[in-house]
Amino acid sequence: MPGQDPAAKYFRLVLVCTVIAFGLVLFSLYTRMADANPGCSAWSGCYGKPFAPLTAREIYEARRDSVPPADAQRAKAWRDALCRYLSGIFGLALMGLAYRGRQLARPRRSSQFVLPAVAAVFALLQTGLGLAAGRIPGPFSALVGLAAGVTVLALLWWVALREQRIWKSVPDHPRIRHLRVRAVVALALVAGVVLLGGWTAANNAGLACPDFPTCQGGWWPVMDFADGFMLWRSPGLAHLGGMLDLAGITAIDVAHRVAALIVLLYVGWLALRTMRVGYDSNLCRYGMLVLVLLLGETVAGVMDIVLRMPLMVAVVHGAAGVLLLLSLVTLNHVLRPQRHRAETRIR
Repeated sequence: MPGQDPAAKYFRLVLVCTVIAFGLVLFSLYTRMADANPGCSAWSGCYGKPFAPLTAREIYEARRDSVPPADAQRAKAWRDALCRYLSGIFGLALMGLAYRGRQLARPRRSSQFVLPAVAAVFALLQTGLGLAAGRIPGPFSALVGLAAGVTVLALLWWVALREQRIWKSVPDHPRIRHLRVRAVVALALVAGVVLLGGWTAANNAGLACPDFPTCQGGWWPVMDFADGFMLWRSPGLAHLGGMLDLAGITAIDVAHRVAALIVLLYVGWLALRTMRVGYDSNLCRYGMLVLVLLLGETVAGVMDIVLRMPLMVAVVHGAAGVLLLLSLVTLNHVLRPQRHRAETRIR
């Protein structure tokens, strides 16, 4: 029966692992955002003040002086521990997935065994970072953890794309060929912006520029890029934010905005180009998918600033960036030249 086919079981297991990986990334985003206390969700006050601060200096001073209550610290410890344990269990599950892929008598060992094994290593790396808490600077640990989680998700999605037969590679054509390198560049740009967003949240820099489209009333405020992008700091300093001055977090926020603008222009152009060039090759749907997710991520980012970063909007903004990354992984998959394989793919 088809349900007893080992290849079909492997494909279903890959899909389940991909969904779990996406859920873990969302939970990690929520944990980091909640720990960073990104915005003022309560209308009646903010950071222990009776009235919400308005300027970047007021927001910075309110965050610096605010002390999280004991119950918030306990919730933070609970979330960190849960995220650590889930990552470890998921890493062991991925090792089982790699073992299943090695048992399949099929030639695509790189996607069926090697990629799940690499994903398992990255998942266990997240657990190791949690166990080393206190010896590794908090922002650096958050950045590496986010990079590991997104890498696991992208690798699993690539394996799922390799195992299915609905989204096939398009036929090789001179009009399509030039899109391949550009799609790889777009994927790298979006990955960079996702990581830069994680660095922004880890350093509590999301409201360094509380106005839009300007920053602190101007287009180029006082910034300290050397301080803002120093990856390794003394672990004895504050865990999330607090160790940077206003110029440092302003540099991070402005860099994030500039990178997001570059992604909007380049990926938007690539999506429109894909829709126009690939009309006869069924590439139009993939360009449309990338464009819709790009616009959704942009709108969520603007709302994040205008609404002063309420927690759920910040998480939606991060999730939209991850989905945009997966859409570009899909585009890179369908742009790969078709190869004649002996094996039968799974529907």
